[in-house]
Amino acid sequence: MVYIRTIIGLYANVLGQPQLLIKLSGLMLVLLVAYRIAAVWFHHWLFFGESPAASAAIFEQNSLLLGAITVAYLLICAWLLVVFSVRWHRYALLNADEDRFFAVGLGKRGRLFAWNSFLILLWLVLAGVLYWIAVLILLPVANNVVFGSGTSGEALSMGYKFSFVLAGSSSFLDSFQLTGLTITDQSPYVAMALKIGFLLICTYLIARMSLVYPAIALGFRMRLSDSWQETRRHGLRITGLLIVMSVPAIVGSEFSFQVGPIAEIPPWLMIAVDAVAQSLFFVISVALFASAFSYAYKTLGLPLRPPQSQRTAEPSEVA
Repeated sequence: MVYIRTIIGLYANVLGQPQLLIKLSGLMLVLLVAYRIAAVWFHHWLFFGESPAASAAIFEQNSLLLGAITVAYLLICAWLLVVFSVRWHRYALLNADEDRFFAVGLGKRGRLFAWNSFLILLWLVLAGVLYWIAVLILLPVANNVVFGSGTSGEALSMGYKFSFVLAGSSSFLDSFQLTGLTITDQSPYVAMALKIGFLLICTYLIARMSLVYPAIALGFRMRLSDSWQETRRHGLRITGLLIVMSVPAIVGSEFSFQVGPIAEIPPWLMIAVDAVAQSLFFVISVALFASAFSYAYKTLGLPLRPPQSQRTAEPSEVA
């Protein structure tokens, strides 16, 4: 019952304050909406009326430009994402909402926040490599046990793609494609279970290292190893909380604005509504995850006010 009240409280704290959510997300929300609208119209302008072969040729001719635009967008979005995350952590723990809508400076805390996010990403990549090496070793054995060595599945090939999907958590699930074994060809649920297992491992690792986020937002110098130590015997509980908090991200990744047959809505309005909805799903998801990290930090009894010797920056330096 306490766990359910906690989940309801975290959702209510995010969804019940739309003005604060927009204020603290600042320019990130504007950027997300503008980029989604611009991307749809640019794609329509570039590929409208072209055959698949012609579209592929156009894409290849403009691949450098499209790649540069995407990378620039991701870097700017990552910057603003850090700013928003630090703001929301400080609100969740200190009830601080003094930041202005157009303030985008990172400060020392923001840079440390971004660096630790990069380190966590590296750990997730390493975990993924080790996990799928184990799958490559063990899955052919399971295939032979279930179907015998005389089956058509004599080899396992694994296709891997690393993609950035801004809204939603489906990119990890779709990163690995397993083919060549009867157990995966005839039982698609096996492949799905393996992918979900990888996602759960990633979620657990994030849960164990997540305390660095609220700590840095408050001004502490916490390492990933410190967070791992503090979350001993609490990793599964935090993991479960993060899974529940990920519902808007999953819904947002599958969301698409549909118009009924009796509704006559201009295409530009459909595009705008879809862009706003997708962007809000993402902002809400970030706030929910930050709220979960902050709740775990506070529940474990960690201090909220660091001494002068441990501060990463003065409050005025934080965006």
